[in-house]
Amino acid sequence: MQTHLLIDGKFVEGAGATDVVLDAATGLPIASVPAASVEQVNGAVAAAERGFSGWSQTPPKDRAGLLLKIADRIEGDADAFAGLESRNTGKPLAAMLGDEIPAIADVFRRIQAIGLWQGSIRLRPRGLHGGTSW
Repeated sequence: MQTHLLIDGKFVEGAGATDVVLDAATGLPIASVPAASVEQVNGAVAAAERGFSGWSQTPPKDRAGLLLKIADRIEGDADAFAGLESRNTGKPLAAMLGDEIPAIADVFRRIQAIGLWQGSIRLRPRGLHGGTSW
């Protein structure tokens, strides 16, 4: 299982405290995930700020295409994501596959649709917000 952080285009191991992810049914560890250190968070924010001007100049249709690829990838890996999250939360696998994973993919589809609409009236990204900068 990939547990590295993506910072400035590179996967790196977290340098912060390690979180142990437990199986809800057995209490046994599923994975150990190192968190980002303060320095890594600062580095990720700085990298996002550096990349913002290029991203904000990318045409809305291109940004939308990338967001749709994320949604497609989530749906393509739905079984793996659902299995892991079901083990972690104890929620039935059918509910994860039928409700949770599709809803996550839909978030990216909604962001791209809103972004296309904004692009059609020439709105431009203004800065970082959470995990995205449309």
